[in-house]
Amino acid sequence: FLYVIAYKVLFYVLERMILKEAFTMKGILFSFVPSNWFIVLYVVLVLLSPYINRAVRELSQKNFLILLIMSYLLFSVWPTILDIVELKFGIETMEINTVSLDGTSSGYSIVNFVMLYLIGAFISRFQVLRYAKRWDVLGYLICTGIIFVQELVSYDGWSYANPFVILSAIFFMNIFRKMQIASRFLNVIAKATLGVYLIHTHSLIWNVLWTKFDIKGACQGSLAECVWNMLLCCFVTYLFCAILDIAGRRISAPVSKLLDTVGILNKNVIQASTEHVVPAGKR
Repeated sequence: FLYVIAYKVLFYVLERMILKEAFTMKGILFSFVPSNWFIVLYVVLVLLSPYINRAVRELSQKNFLILLIMSYLLFSVWPTILDIVELKFGIETMEINTVSLDGTSSGYSIVNFVMLYLIGAFISRFQVLRYAKRWDVLGYLICTGIIFVQELVSYDGWSYANPFVILSAIFFMNIFRKMQIASRFLNVIAKATLGVYLIHTHSLIWNVLWTKFDIKGACQGSLAECVWNMLLCCFVTYLFCAILDIAGRRISAPVSKLLDTVGILNKNVIQASTEHVVPAGKR
């Protein structure tokens, strides 16, 4: 949360200075609110994870697989079908949705986070998906093609809850699970990923950095021009945000180390809530 607040405050100040706009009390106060859907749901998942872990450790591989299949069908496949029916045919489906009244919420929900967590836990615990890496590549490409077609037909392809988006994520993750990469440079760049996400979602990036790329013009040009513009824009955006994040983490390192010394912040929910409980036999 402090990470989110730091970037919100920084970019609020930069935006006011670059656009030469006045500071407002509302803007200042709001910049101290850690409002970011991903971070909020991630923190909720972190709080729930010790309890989820205890629950799934009791499941056999067969029962865990049944849980995953039910979750996938109920929270991905079925809601996505309903979303497509509603978007394509205008039929109201909110009363029979299994995630929320507004459908899958495009996967922006704790339901989707928990389901993905369970999938990852299953793969890690039982060491499945040990086939050759080429099948992961093929599976990823097939899912990506289906997603593209689905987006053209139903406008629902990019949803995080889309069953093919989830499958493509599994294939993509598994490709890198099977690779042995030892690179200090890549570790430094990869560590900046969360910061890149937080920075690039700010309106200042859209309104200043991205205006340097004629994105609309490139999309109306040739395919080669469109692809080149997209790759260049992505590369420059990641590089700019990563450099800013690396510098920010260097500056904030003393604060981070100080927080590491606070015992309660380094325990999970179960540890924090039970460490002072006296066992029944010793009361």
